[in-house]
Amino acid sequence: MLASSAARHHHRHHAAHHTAHHAGHHTAHHAGRHHHRHRQPRHVTTQFKLATFNVLGSQHTLRPGGWGPGYVRAKVTARSIRRRKIDLIGLQEVQADQLRVLRRDMRGYRFWPGTGLGESGIPLQIAWRTWKFKRVQSGWVRTPFDHHHRPTPWVKLRDLHTGRMVYVVDIHNSPGPRQQRSRYAATGKQIRLVRQLRSHHRPVFVVGDMNEKRGFFCRFTGKTDLWAANGGSYRRGRCHAPAHSRIDWIMGSGPVTFSHYRHDNGFGVRFSSDHDLVRARVTMRVLRRPHHHRRHHGRQHGTRHHRH
Repeated sequence: MLASSAARHHHRHHAAHHTAHHAGHHTAHHAGRHHHRHRQPRHVTTQFKLATFNVLGSQHTLRPGGWGPGYVRAKVTARSIRRRKIDLIGLQEVQADQLRVLRRDMRGYRFWPGTGLGESGIPLQIAWRTWKFKRVQSGWVRTPFDHHHRPTPWVKLRDLHTGRMVYVVDIHNSPGPRQQRSRYAATGKQIRLVRQLRSHHRPVFVVGDMNEKRGFFCRFTGKTDLWAANGGSYRRGRCHAPAHSRIDWIMGSGPVTFSHYRHDNGFGVRFSSDHDLVRARVTMRVLRRPHHHRRHHGRQHGTRHHRH
């Protein structure tokens, strides 16, 4: 009887040990598979519409005839941008009366610098859709323009879908053949800015009215890793500007591709300005972290952002 009881006890103990051993092995095996699955990089793709537009400042149309009043054209510009669902845009030649209308009528957008840099900072504005991007950081560099100096703004934005950070610089350089020296000086500062922003290993986009074609393209692509949305190349010291280059540019760098590039003078644009609305689609391929890591990273990043 004792022997039989001991045997049953030994059998139960052995069975429990065997079950526990296999359950542990099974759990470890699946945990390993689960961990291995999370270690695999998972890429997501995000897209947005990027544009640049010289709105033709009010000071150019104060006299009767020709173009309409600046605030009227700004209203049409706002409608044109919303209708095309532009996510991110650099604007040039904005005047105070036009900025008021743009901010009022472009609902769902934020602007930098707005009026934050004073009167001299109003002509250059960067606007983005708030459901798509959130401002993390912003700044400016002082550059020459048309016989004086003014701020060239830049902004660091976070893509709210992927968490990817991007920089955007909005440029307007001096017009006319007699101001080449001013453009050289401004471009030198802008190149230094782009190289500084690129040192953080984030995509950098440069948009604007450069008032220059091949010369601007060759200087910028020769001294940075940017390329133009409409093509061209700079290799081994040889510059090949895009065919039919114009003075309004969209450029970028980092893990991005451009598509659907066009000079748009359709609905509202021809009425609003003597420039086309230049636009392109940007595609970014982003490495997404495991879900639990993203939550932890998001909390940390939120704290850092709050300090900004």
